[in-house]
Amino acid sequence: MFCDKPHVNLLTALLPQYGIRHIVVCPGSRNAVLIHNFTQHTGLCVHPVTDERSAAFVALGIATAGKGPVAVCVTSGSALLGTLPAVAEAFYRHIPLLVISADRPARWIGQLDGQTLPQVGALQPYCMTHDIPEAEKAGSDGEEMAWWCRRTICEALVMLRRDGGRPVHINISVAEPLFSFTTPHLPDCLPVVYEEAPVVNPLSEDLIKEIASARLPVLVVGQYETVNDPAISVIERTGSLLVLSELIGNQPHSRRLAIVEKIPQVLEKLHPDVVVHIGGNFVGKQLKRHIRHLKHCRVIRIEPGSAFPDTFCHLSALVHAPTGPALQQLAEYLPANNEVMRAKTVFTELIERECRVSAQKNGQEHQENRDSNLSHATIMQLFAAFTDPKTTSLTALHLANSSTVRIAALCFEGGCFPVFCNRGVNGIEGTLSAAVGHALVTDGINLVFIGDLSFFYDQNALWNTGLPDNLRIVLLNDGGGKIFQNLPGLDASPAVSKYIAASHHTSAQGIAQAYGLHYLSAHSMEEVEENAGRVFASDNKALILEIFINH
Repeated sequence: MFCDKPHVNLLTALLPQYGIRHIVVCPGSRNAVLIHNFTQHTGLCVHPVTDERSAAFVALGIATAGKGPVAVCVTSGSALLGTLPAVAEAFYRHIPLLVISADRPARWIGQLDGQTLPQVGALQPYCMTHDIPEAEKAGSDGEEMAWWCRRTICEALVMLRRDGGRPVHINISVAEPLFSFTTPHLPDCLPVVYEEAPVVNPLSEDLIKEIASARLPVLVVGQYETVNDPAISVIERTGSLLVLSELIGNQPHSRRLAIVEKIPQVLEKLHPDVVVHIGGNFVGKQLKRHIRHLKHCRVIRIEPGSAFPDTFCHLSALVHAPTGPALQQLAEYLPANNEVMRAKTVFTELIERECRVSAQKNGQEHQENRDSNLSHATIMQLFAAFTDPKTTSLTALHLANSSTVRIAALCFEGGCFPVFCNRGVNGIEGTLSAAVGHALVTDGINLVFIGDLSFFYDQNALWNTGLPDNLRIVLLNDGGGKIFQNLPGLDASPAVSKYIAASHHTSAQGIAQAYGLHYLSAHSMEEVEENAGRVFASDNKALILEIFINH
């Protein structure tokens, strides 16, 4: 029988799957459930050593005998600090030494409770801590915690192999009651396959076969800087993967993902069994939510950096490699897929129908009341008509966060010109400054769509004696952060308008005059139409078009 703590059982189940066969254990009560589990697992060889300092060096010695990564398990408090000399030694010798420390719940640290000290980060700078809390709730919170524990444990165990071998610290909280051993079996959990891939052909033959044999494989593209990537174009043309790209993913057919956000019911028929994930942060929520709730889906992440993202909660493999060569390999080796071709047809029909419905709706509103048709969407749709690469010298489109980048996805098509957004941390700051920097070193028009809060927050971007003449700013001024009005339940708070959405009556006219920009304004759709052409004119002066929406 194993202990009744799910996160301890999860750790026990995963250790042998990452090549750990030997564990040196030190006496203690807080780590007793860990020691119990290790002794019950037939795939683990347990070595008892009383002194923690010595135990860590014993584990290091076992590792040097060619026994792969080796773990040492200690109780809470100062016991952990005794492992530090061996951890430092392992760091400089690139030896995969895993330190597992039991800990009391975080709420008891610093409360003069027995045998406690801050254990997270205690072994730095030689190794970082991967902290595993104990789930205290069942239901959805418990399921999310179980996913988080697996993801964190897998990341920690993968790190043992990085940089030719390194020490790693897993700190696992264990709350009372401690001792109950009635679980007959360990959980059936698969490890995240990790590949430190070569630059050429980074995807293994097994992964290529897994993707090729999938019923409906999907390529999901988050923020990605390579515009209209040739390899993705081949994948799209051959139909080997269903390409779902964000607008800021800078690939054609980005409106597929925009349709998913607008009509979530589309996802009811979309059940990929393999997802290849590239790029950075996502804007849309519906696809993430959908994939996270699929029961049988495997995610292969192509990760050029040192991160370990499990965006969709189904990470089965992480390939540490540059994205470009991996995409080239997929384009070259994957065959066409009939389910992908059918899905592409469905998306094409949905997009065409949505365009017809939207055009009809906008036409009716246009005739009934031109002013009532003034919205973020209708404004961007109008400007999208001006951004044909064949007729407009548009170098880049810069989008602010929040409503702006979300609505733009419905109006613009990716892959036509570079689309930029400070989506790394999704903050309000720096959109205008980054656009100024890009415009300074590029020719052609740099078009910025930005909301009022983002604009006024970053107005110092215009306090610049070298302000580029090719900068065009479309300021969507709706008098505050209107996206907050769409958050379910928040409208019940009387603090929304004044305190949360930061309502205001500020204009950019004075700012434009102070910094020498040409200033235009619009209060109706007719005025927007009159000024839109001037935004793309080749005037030798930066310009702001401020559009007041329900202001």
